[in-house]
Amino acid sequence: MNNQLKNTRRVAQFILTSTIVLMTFNNCSQPLHTLKDSSRELSQDIAFKCSDQQNSSKTTNYILSKTQYQNTLEDLFGAGGLSAVAVPLSALAGDSNNADDNKRLTTISSSQAISYYDIASTLATYIVANNTRITNVFGSCAAGASPSASCIDGYLNGFAQRILRRPLTVSEISFAKNQIMMTSGTYKENLKALLTYHLISPAFLWTLEQGTLNSSGARLALTPYEVATRLAYLITDSTPDPTLLAAAADTTILTPPGLQQQVQRLIQSPRGKTKIINSLLRWSLSDQANDVTSLPAPLLNGVSTSGLQAAMLAEVRTFVDHILYTQNGTLQDLLTSKLSFASHPGLASIYGHTPITGVDPATVSERRQGLLMKAPFYTWSTPRTNIIMRGVQFQKRVLCNEIPLPNVDLVDDRDAHVLTDAELLMVTNRAAITYQTDTPLCMSCHSTINPTGFAFENLDSLGRIRSQEMIFDKSNNFAQSLPVHTSTAIPLGINQGDLPVADSYDFITNLANSPRAAACVTRNFYRAFYEKKETPEDDCQLQNSFDITKESQRPLLESIEKIFTSTAIYYKEI
Repeated sequence: MNNQLKNTRRVAQFILTSTIVLMTFNNCSQPLHTLKDSSRELSQDIAFKCSDQQNSSKTTNYILSKTQYQNTLEDLFGAGGLSAVAVPLSALAGDSNNADDNKRLTTISSSQAISYYDIASTLATYIVANNTRITNVFGSCAAGASPSASCIDGYLNGFAQRILRRPLTVSEISFAKNQIMMTSGTYKENLKALLTYHLISPAFLWTLEQGTLNSSGARLALTPYEVATRLAYLITDSTPDPTLLAAAADTTILTPPGLQQQVQRLIQSPRGKTKIINSLLRWSLSDQANDVTSLPAPLLNGVSTSGLQAAMLAEVRTFVDHILYTQNGTLQDLLTSKLSFASHPGLASIYGHTPITGVDPATVSERRQGLLMKAPFYTWSTPRTNIIMRGVQFQKRVLCNEIPLPNVDLVDDRDAHVLTDAELLMVTNRAAITYQTDTPLCMSCHSTINPTGFAFENLDSLGRIRSQEMIFDKSNNFAQSLPVHTSTAIPLGINQGDLPVADSYDFITNLANSPRAAACVTRNFYRAFYEKKETPEDDCQLQNSFDITKESQRPLLESIEKIFTSTAIYYKEI
């Protein structure tokens, strides 16, 4: 009876899932020319529909992410200040690290409140314990034996504005002066209490945007300081620096030239560079690499794996930095450059050149190019590459296509439909995956996933170009080598035919010369900077950026700049 019930349930799920697939997931066979986000479809030529440059999606007042909070503490109080609070800071949970999750916090739990207080109190104790640090924060007069009543004015009109990211209100100034001069503690004790108070203030822990309500009651015009704060955290994940606060004070940030000047400056700052490079590494699936040390020796073929993971990640970061900031390159440059900065002997051999010994890059082997063919994404811990993972992740992340998650029964059925161990020794990985996913229901999505993964089968589990696949048994004993077949036809969408590609190099070349990757890069920049998924209301900001990204002669940094120089930066939808 249990088996009958299980079979009945499977049949019912099969019918229901098939219906849903047919009705909802037709995008599984149209990955390239039709990018899908929620219910919106993106054609090959028209990416976004812009109607109001001031428009944007609704936002709320977020608590600083842990990254932003740490950066802010370091930029205000130096590396020593950040080190001083390492213990209480470790109690705060880390960031989601996934812009698509949209999980920015708007409230603080009781345990978080305790952690924030502990950090603030510890940091304030660190500052007042040393006259040099007191002078840096409160002014030289505060380090004297008997500071005057006016001594605190320098702090309130200076460093305190950096903490709160705006001038203090009359009531805040009055409270601070009472705290310093009219409480029973010593002057330094009162300084510590005041600094602790400011460091647990909502104005410090949140990115508050209160602005001025417009006549419709649906949009706020931000103050110059709120615009400065928004720009700083969007681009650099840290607090506004004195230059940005000065642009807010004289309101030049509210003018197009003044806004552009600040955006360009922040994009070139160390923290701005880090965030931009991180966003591209995440988009390109190059932000992490798998451990390859367990691969069989014949496959490694003498490649040194000691430090290889770290070397892969460091090299790809240097590569992106060089293309964007040294060459002022385009998206096409990023996807087609054949430069390599591999100094690690193992990575250099994977890329087909001798290790570099200085700053000058080498050139990778013939059928490799650009960011999307760097090694990290292709690494795997077993000799057989993960075709399905490569196909799904590339479609979702690089092309912004939705690949629906199969339910547990579908996965069970797929994983049960596999070749025997003996049969696997006789066929390529491509043939094995083709067999495993050849049912009609599987192919509703795998007709898109598989061809994408097949195109990358000329990259082995080290991310190394190959023409032969080495077949191993479960004990990693070598069985034989078989020719790799990478030619495939990737579906372009309904009534658009297929895209024939010879291999991954051919596929990447096609992407570099089409708007498909440009559209997804634009979306990923928005998600990385705003830490939320875009909506139709954000189309103007996206369109402004996309129009440049797709141009083969326009620098990618110029495209990023456009995300922040739309007039939408001055407004908050509520």
